[in-house]
Amino acid sequence: MSSPALKLPGKYCKATYKENFWEWDVDNMHGLPLELINFGAGPAFNVSVNWLVDMKELLKAINQLDSKMDGMLQIGNTFHNIKLQNNKEFHAIPAYDKKEVNRIWIPNYYVCAFTEFLDLEIFDNENMKAPKWPSFPCIMADISCEDIIRI
Repeated sequence: MSSPALKLPGKYCKATYKENFWEWDVDNMHGLPLELINFGAGPAFNVSVNWLVDMKELLKAINQLDSKMDGMLQIGNTFHNIKLQNNKEFHAIPAYDKKEVNRIWIPNYYVCAFTEFLDLEIFDNENMKAPKWPSFPCIMADISCEDIIRI
């Protein structure tokens, strides 16, 4: 038996701006979907995915103050439970099988913040001739698991 090797490949997702609204090309809008794949020969147990983003920088990018709502974030007219969206757990992920899909989502609050950022920097920007857009904070996935071979 061999060890697991978890990978989170990137994915392209099309977004279209229609009638003052961003429309993402995804089936279910819990965020943008990615697949967590175990390319190793052995299973990964107690898999945990935690999304990490600098919230102060994220709020600064969308010109919003920290609302201090105990794990809740309001972006525009939407409310987000950051604690629920930042964590995903799997009991086990077997070695790669094309039939088995282990889907995780880039958190919806991050996607909403990004669309708010685009609205502010592109559509609400009067100086479109020479924009100097600030960078948008990146998000990272911290992925951990147990390997029964190396316990």
